[in-house]
Amino acid sequence: MLAAYQAADVASRVWLMLWVAGGHSQQYYVEGYLYLGVGIAALVLVRVLVVTYATLQSAAVLHLRMLAGVLFAPMAFFDAHPTGRLLNRFTNDTAALDERIPQSLTTAIDEVLQIVGMALVLLYVSPLILGCMLVLLAAMYAVTRGYRYPARDIRRIESVTKSPILSHFVESIAGRDTIRVFGAQDRFQAQNVDLLEASARSFYAFWCSTSCYVNFLEMLGSVLLLVTGLIVVHARSSLGAAFGALAISYAYSLPRQVMYMTRHLAELEVEFVAVE
Repeated sequence: MLAAYQAADVASRVWLMLWVAGGHSQQYYVEGYLYLGVGIAALVLVRVLVVTYATLQSAAVLHLRMLAGVLFAPMAFFDAHPTGRLLNRFTNDTAALDERIPQSLTTAIDEVLQIVGMALVLLYVSPLILGCMLVLLAAMYAVTRGYRYPARDIRRIESVTKSPILSHFVESIAGRDTIRVFGAQDRFQAQNVDLLEASARSFYAFWCSTSCYVNFLEMLGSVLLLVTGLIVVHARSSLGAAFGALAISYAYSLPRQVMYMTRHLAELEVEFVAVE
């Protein structure tokens, strides 16, 4: 289904190229583009329905299993696992399973298929572009490999540091009368601030590493854009104006698509920490 959608998207761009080149009446191209648009809209609707249904089913199964495991757990389980950790599993980690992981997975698959379609079009223009793209993919893989391991560990630390915040909050609410009697409001407030700062530091470290990773990918993408642009300009005499415009459009979009693909694949691996 996802492959059919991406094939229809590439077909719509090729149809526009043929429209610019001419050869038939305007009505012929308008009707063809209209049919392609209706087909793409139908595929998008089906894709959204299928992905949403699959996400709801998998989320329900995982949540019920986790809930059953907690309800039927022995008392020793609750002595070893504080309330804040359990709340974190049922809130933040469940949100990752319900929202972020399905979205990242679907987006990553879409981008892989988009890159395949773009690569086929650019390969028709010049095999040198494909060679440059393979070199770029190898460099991006090296950068991604250096990013995903520390990012995954930082995300795990972030998940661990959120549990004490929830535990401290629940315990403070439960013992608020005792805290007021002994005048310990300032001490508990300071503890809460320390826990929040510890969680914020891991969150800040994660986004700093992500920003550096994105900047590296953008620099590598700029190299590919330069090379493909030079190749397309050099081969302008053998290419038609319409096909040259399509090739330049794909040459401009391909580096960013590769960047998004590697970024979402890395984010998907990081988000799978919630499954642990």
